[in-house]
Amino acid sequence: MKLRFALTLSLVACLFTASLVAADKKPLKVFILAGQSNMEGQAVADLEGKDYNNGKGTLAGLMRNATFAEKFKHLRGADGQWTKRDDVWVRYQRERGPLLAGPLGIGFAVYGGTHHFGPELEFGHVIGNALDEPVLLIKTAWGGKSLYQDFRPPSSGGEVGKYYRLMIQQVRDALANLKTEFPAFDGRGHELAGFVWYHGWNDGVDPKNAIPQYETNLVNLIRDVRREFNTPALPVVIGEITGPWVQAPAEWTKLRQAQAAAAARPEFAGNVTFVSTHDFVRPAQESPNPTHGHHEFGNAETYLLVGEALGSGMKMLLASPGTNRVELRLTAPLDLQVFQRSSATNGDIRIEGKLAQPVNGPAIIEALLIGGKSSPEWQKVAELKTGQSSIRAELPAPAGGWHQLVVRVRLGEELLSQVSVTHVGVGEVFIVAGQSNSANHGDEKQKPVSDLVVAFSGKHWQPANDPQPGASGSGGSFLPPFADAIAAKFKVPVGLVAVGVGATSVREWLPRGTRFPQPPTLTGNVTRLDSGEWESKGTLFNASTARMKQLGLRGFRAVLWHQGESDANQKDATRTLPGDLYQQFMEQLIHASRGEVGWEIPWFVAQASYHTPDDTSSAEIRAAQAALWKSGVALEGPDTDALTGALRDGGGKGVHFSGEGLRVHGAKWAEKVSPWLEARLAEKPKPKMSGPMPRLILPGTEDFTLDGRRAFVFLPPSDKRATPQPWIFYAPTLPGYPDGAERWMHEQFLAAGIAVAGIDVGEAYGSPNSHAAFGALHRELTEKRGFAAKACLFGRSRGGLWVSSWAIAHPERVAGIIGIYPVFDFRTYPGLKNAAPAYGLSEQELESRLAEFNPIAHIGTLAKARIPVTLIHGDVDTVVPLAQNSGEFVRHYRDAGAESLVKLIVLRSQGHNFYEGFFQSQALVDFAIERARAGAMK
Repeated sequence: MKLRFALTLSLVACLFTASLVAADKKPLKVFILAGQSNMEGQAVADLEGKDYNNGKGTLAGLMRNATFAEKFKHLRGADGQWTKRDDVWVRYQRERGPLLAGPLGIGFAVYGGTHHFGPELEFGHVIGNALDEPVLLIKTAWGGKSLYQDFRPPSSGGEVGKYYRLMIQQVRDALANLKTEFPAFDGRGHELAGFVWYHGWNDGVDPKNAIPQYETNLVNLIRDVRREFNTPALPVVIGEITGPWVQAPAEWTKLRQAQAAAAARPEFAGNVTFVSTHDFVRPAQESPNPTHGHHEFGNAETYLLVGEALGSGMKMLLASPGTNRVELRLTAPLDLQVFQRSSATNGDIRIEGKLAQPVNGPAIIEALLIGGKSSPEWQKVAELKTGQSSIRAELPAPAGGWHQLVVRVRLGEELLSQVSVTHVGVGEVFIVAGQSNSANHGDEKQKPVSDLVVAFSGKHWQPANDPQPGASGSGGSFLPPFADAIAAKFKVPVGLVAVGVGATSVREWLPRGTRFPQPPTLTGNVTRLDSGEWESKGTLFNASTARMKQLGLRGFRAVLWHQGESDANQKDATRTLPGDLYQQFMEQLIHASRGEVGWEIPWFVAQASYHTPDDTSSAEIRAAQAALWKSGVALEGPDTDALTGALRDGGGKGVHFSGEGLRVHGAKWAEKVSPWLEARLAEKPKPKMSGPMPRLILPGTEDFTLDGRRAFVFLPPSDKRATPQPWIFYAPTLPGYPDGAERWMHEQFLAAGIAVAGIDVGEAYGSPNSHAAFGALHRELTEKRGFAAKACLFGRSRGGLWVSSWAIAHPERVAGIIGIYPVFDFRTYPGLKNAAPAYGLSEQELESRLAEFNPIAHIGTLAKARIPVTLIHGDVDTVVPLAQNSGEFVRHYRDAGAESLVKLIVLRSQGHNFYEGFFQSQALVDFAIERARAGAMK
């Protein structure tokens, strides 16, 4: 029942009473609206003249705007009068003035009369429309009152605020006097349904006392109001202090964050929400009271939008009674996690998690960031389709300090889940690798001075106290003093990821299958072959790169490498590594790590070969380490061989560092890293586009957006283009692909008149969800740009899943396929657990449907379609194993009698890396050119 009309108060009351008697007697829903002057009501309805800026920003003035009038048409009747509702009533006992009580409309403001209103007006309309029951709004608001003192709740200690007691008493009086003040409610019962807090000005101008206590006082206020009325899960909406933001005191940022942080308390999940309002402020010159910034200039639109936002927040909580409806578990961010910033001022927080059950309709993922200098505001970061449960999103965030992050899931107006992470940082992250002096083998455990310095164990983040998680040893390290220096200089959180292992040779860090003539002193991480050669087991390489990949693409700043002692001057001279081999193996390790992780990781390499005062250095190892800097493969780390005497343990006789030595060691690392980092941060950031952009840019590159996804095309020179245009369909088009390693290949394609194109479908892993985007690009190029109907597909690494899946679905559009260590079986990479979200399935569900979705199970379709294929793969690839992927692909062709159509090039002793043999294979390029041209033949 939602009648709206303009009548005298007595006639409305009579009709209201009669209508309720006839209706089902549902219990009255009661809401408390509390706060100070802006809750009292300062919006101007219809006053004009010089004193009101000639009516600018009044409700009457705004109604002359057609768009505004359409949105708020419920506020004015056909007769031109302001409307009233017969199902929503307001009670407001002013501090000075008689009680105001009656149907919702204009006039429930501190001034009385019918010329002002507050947030209750639109709040009442939103709630009245949402509920079938009648609604009573009890306003308890008084201007110039603080939470610190005037509204001080009992649980905060000290003297209970006068206006806290008055608020509680007025609510009790209203509920006790329903029969006399609102006789129509008699006999139907009532339910306290919600509490709205819109407040903050007086605490905001008391930064020394009130602001530091605001969050605690607000939490206590909510607890105490619930206790007073025996409503332990009472829905509560906290409205952000609005104010004229361009002139607001800087301390108000902390107050707004305190309001958001109170709502984000885990105990309030699902029944308390924060509503941002700062975007609702309108310019002073467009408002009726230009000098009243503390009252939002009296602008009617501001107050209507605030009321609408408060009402929408309450409506969401009412649709989600109790606490979280569906459990949300976040795997990122974790508490104390640091994300690598992408510029001096900003970075992205990665949000990943899973709901306990799939959503049964389209759902919205929103995030609220509290901390730093930004105003807290809910931001939409992702959507879930029906049946999905996995969340993946990124939230831009300022660097520096700790943030609190709140993530919630909404299904329409229903709040499904809300979780909070207390400490999330955007700053600098470093991987620290090597042998004992990169790990925890120092004489004295170190502890960071700054609370911004943390460490990652591979499972959780923690304060970076020695021993560092993830590294060998149980003593001290240089990491805390190094990170303290970086945090102090750059004023950002610093994350440390230690993977060092004591007494290890560079030979032990190489990828699996890498061979060398002589073993290191310790052989636990290497294997002797029948030929007499030795090879790495890949254990340390796999463990360290796995940790790198956990941090995400460009998820850390650099690798700090401190190693060399176990390759220099060994007691058994046959175990000593010659300098030229050390340089070769270090280059291989660095390039292999970049290939494994998928981006050009910066490596700092220290000079380290010291053993004792009698064996202070190895000229060969030092020269090899320096050669890495000179060639540009690595960056220059500190000369730690120079740290001798009292800086070493054992009274200066040991190989490890003393407590003072660790602190000096950390300072030396900071001296090398800081200038380089300053230079990187000073680089002009590239403009952020609405989607990832291919890293490799060639003449003729065109970037465009298709169906909301970033796409690219490399066009050959104009004199080499053709109609139809032969082309290569590339995958995976991701932020780092195609990259610089492929430059030679793509230049060969363009020189031959072959175009290359791709579209970013995210980490699709060959799921059918990616086919629509692939199809859209195919249509765009073939139907609008004159490209050939058939393309040669090119799948690099996981891109093999993309192209093979699409080719299986559309063999008629494929002239051939090439692949560089391509994936065809998602069980090997990325694994069922990581692939399942892309398919909208659980790990178990995807496993049960392998025959339906796994590309390797359908390679026979390509063989039957007689599609020629050339693949190149390394025989010691541990990321994408040769046998289960390219080898199995060939087997399917062989079984189908199409073995002559497939060629597999196997590179010996090569893994998943940037070895130029993969990217400068003339046979692979010639085949791709031939097949692309064949696809363009009419």
